[in-house]
This record gives sequence, structure tokens and C-alpha cells, in this order.
Amino acid sequence: MTSDALIKQSMIKNHYLVLKVSPFKPKEINKFLKGQNIGSVVLRAGVKPEEYWEVRNEVEKGLEGNKTVHLFVKDGTAILCEVIFND
Repeated sequence: MTSDALIKQSMIKNHYLVLKVSPFKPKEINKFLKGQNIGSVVLRAGVKPEEYWEVRNEVEKGLEGNKTVHLFVKDGTAILCEVIFND
């Protein structure tokens, strides 16, 4: 579910702010994240288990910030989100 309004709903555990929607290209995602004070990425993508750490390391390479983002991937599209609050 998405909304342009901030709605607190107890049935939803995490509430996210969408930072960027783009094609799933780990190097390009990494370039974007370097300018956003991001230090780690929770990879919520449909990648093969044997490729998980390779993809995650490529996305997180050189990140030194304090924030964590969640990276969702659907049909080749990356959706980068920051948790704004959770219940």
C-alpha cells in the first residue's frame, strides 16, 4: 500500500518514505546512496541466495553514513525506502 499522506495504521508494522524508484542497477543505486548519509542497506530483493552477499556488498560499497534504507526490488525496479516509524 502506498499513500501521499502520512497515515499511522496499527495493522502495518513499518511505515516507509520512498527515497528513489529506479531500475535495479546496484552500482547506480550505490552512487545515489553515497550522497544520502546512508551506511547500510537491508536488501529485500528477489536475488538468488548465492548472489545475496555479492549484490548487498556492491550496493553498500563505500557507504559511511548513519542511516539504514530498505531496498525492495519488483520486476527489475528498485524501490529505496527509509523507515519513518514502526509499531
